[in-house]
Amino acid sequence: MRANRWQITSVVRATAVTRAGTHIHLITYMTRTHLVGVFALAALICPSGSFAQPRAAVPAAATFAPTIDSIARAAISSGRITGLAIGVSRNGRSVYASGFGTSAAPSRSPVRASDVFRIASITKQFTAVAIQQLVDQNRLSLDDRVSRWITTWPTDRTPVTIRQLLTHTAGIREVRFAGTARRPVLTAARTRRDTITAFIVADSGDFAPGSSFRYSNAGYFLLGQIVERASGMSLADYWRRRIFIPLRMRKSSDCDQVPAGAGVVRGDERDSAGRATPTTPVRMEDVYAAGALCSTVGDLLTWRVALESGRVISRRLLAQMNDSSATRGIGPAYGFGVFLGALSNHPWIAHNGSINGFATRLASYPRDSTVVVVLANTGGVDVTPLERAIARAAIGLPDPARAPVPLSEAEARRFAGTYEDREHGLVATIRANGTTVVGTLWQLGTTTLLHQGGGVFVLASDHDFRVTFRGDGAVADRMDVSDGVQGTTLRRR
Repeated sequence: MRANRWQITSVVRATAVTRAGTHIHLITYMTRTHLVGVFALAALICPSGSFAQPRAAVPAAATFAPTIDSIARAAISSGRITGLAIGVSRNGRSVYASGFGTSAAPSRSPVRASDVFRIASITKQFTAVAIQQLVDQNRLSLDDRVSRWITTWPTDRTPVTIRQLLTHTAGIREVRFAGTARRPVLTAARTRRDTITAFIVADSGDFAPGSSFRYSNAGYFLLGQIVERASGMSLADYWRRRIFIPLRMRKSSDCDQVPAGAGVVRGDERDSAGRATPTTPVRMEDVYAAGALCSTVGDLLTWRVALESGRVISRRLLAQMNDSSATRGIGPAYGFGVFLGALSNHPWIAHNGSINGFATRLASYPRDSTVVVVLANTGGVDVTPLERAIARAAIGLPDPARAPVPLSEAEARRFAGTYEDREHGLVATIRANGTTVVGTLWQLGTTTLLHQGGGVFVLASDHDFRVTFRGDGAVADRMDVSDGVQGTTLRRR
């Protein structure tokens, strides 16, 4: 999210293939900002020529801790991230927690694992669980029409259900506060929340509810109000009384209610030259149920372990939360407040967060009883490559790439050219430097492409990100990009 814009996106890099969650429909479900991390950060994680060997068994914490330390220090030393807090749990117990780098200027104090970060769109799963708890109490139904709870919903507008809000299939358009004529007009005549709500419900929507997927913070804004009306509590109080206090998540709260001296990390941004610049704080009342929470790596590990053990909602409701059938065939695999996917065939349940000065990811690998948290105090980066590298180390997964397959200079030249995806405004320039293929993808950075054979490449900066050149002529006529979960196609100009 940028200053004065509603953009706490989640996920990663959106894309066009209809599977799970973080990554590539490159733009439709999130902002291009997130793609920066694919190139800027991952080069630190998967240096060219580094190919891990398969591991025979899950490593002990003492074995993978030095690897995580190395990954984090490389990210900090690159200058792309100011500070990081990282946590890992295995079999319900925290086995790793550490801080790296510093808080943003002016304090520049060292980041500790216990420090509080804005977690942005990771908030959505807390809102989704609140809804599920109220369902369990028979206070509402997932198939309730939103108009039952949002009484200003126009009578002539197509009905939308709570379930559709949870899965981003309601067609609710985003809200922006600057840069467009389509924005709410804030006045003293009514509260900011009422103004935003009136703006959301007055809009005709993007598509017929249930027919498509579009990531919508505005939909979760409405869900927060439904929680309040069904429970009789403010959303912040609900989170505190029904989740944080019972789970002893003592350092989690609405960011506007973080007590003084709680060790809140300051965030910053990076300009085009990579220099740290101050960030404009976001009004938490604007992001609300979509991204207003602050927390720590320890509390977030506690949260996922408790949630998956059935201590927060029943296992039946948890299965419903992790069911992506509502988005099958129309978008990424999304349940209620979480994306679903797999890393080398190891399923994950995850969500990213991005808000001014902060980038976050919380990922659970249920088959491996492993949870990974990555919290960064720099906006505009995607920490997904960091999280994946940490998960591979913790679970013991091999590198997905193999040693590069040699190319001749003529073969390398076949892929050179400019490719674009006009729908999403994406441009990739591919060059042949002798037998090496180098790509400048979008306006985000340059990286070497490592040939895996048959015109298939992985990024030197992210071995999970694949580029496949296609076409039978003297030169390739298109390139597919994918991280194994989702993808999109760019065509030669």
